Amino acid sequence: MVNYPIIDLHEDIAYHLMGSGRLEEEFQDFDVDVPDRQSDIPKLIRGNVKVVFSAVFPIHDTYNPMIGERISSGYGTRSIKSYTPAASKLIGLEMIKIYLILAKRFGNRLRIIENYSDIEQVMNSDLIGLLISLEGADVLDDIYDLLLLHRLGVRALGITWNFDNRYGASCFTRKDYGLTADGEELVKLANELGIIIDLSHASRNTMIDVLNTSKKPVVISHANVQGVHKHLRNIDDEVLELLVRNHGVIGVTMIPSTIGPRPNTDSLVRHVLYIRERFGPDIIAIGTDFLGIEKTPRGLN
Repeated sequence: MVNYPIIDLHEDIAYHLMGSGRLEEEFQDFDVDVPDRQSDIPKLIRGNVKVVFSAVFPIHDTYNPMIGERISSGYGTRSIKSYTPAASKLIGLEMIKIYLILAKRFGNRLRIIENYSDIEQVMNSDLIGLLISLEGADVLDDIYDLLLLHRLGVRALGITWNFDNRYGASCFTRKDYGLTADGEELVKLANELGIIIDLSHASRNTMIDVLNTSKKPVVISHANVQGVHKHLRNIDDEVLELLVRNHGVIGVTMIPSTIGPRPNTDSLVRHVLYIRERFGPDIIAIGTDFLGIEKTPRGLN
């Protein structure tokens, strides 16, 4: 069997390393093959994963039943805990620093991806590339904060997480106002800087507006399709058609609630086949969301 190189469009490595374990507990570093941990360096090597879009998730948990119950219901659960974008810039900077520390600590295996030549280098070596991806623009006080983050290594940008913000409406919005004027300028600046726009978590109108604005290919890093399973995070055919015209890709994801009522590998494959049969193979990618999900589909090795 050919061991093809893999680009994973979404893993929450920094979120895992920042939020797991306690100082008084023994914690296994990222170079250890930990049983039941969804991703670490040994597993990436075995899977021939060459590039990981490494998420900066600048949102922390809090207590807010009003928001928590609404968001958790979209994932088929019920929780009074929630998340808040308060202090998102400080959290975002800390997560970026985590990736820089990983690349320094495990320099024989990990490399920060800043340009295409870095990708070529990891593809032709034993290195694994970490492409730093900001999950939601809540961290940006204005669009020019993106200049700072670009200098720090950010090379992909999500317009939203599950919260509406000044740049666009999210998939959990109560009024889909789409991409705002500030959001349009943000997309243009990202295009200019060579930062990839990510439409995961964005609302339908935000996706359509970005796909009609961006001059560069975009990604939907971790989502599945509405045509197989109705879910707020999944993507409909009109957006997929625009994605084809944009020459972008969608990362089929392992988030169980987006796969179907019985999330297993067979039902996951249905999403892949749906995309291939209607829109062709060129837009199909992988975005596992490993380390950001509690469970994976049944049957996934």
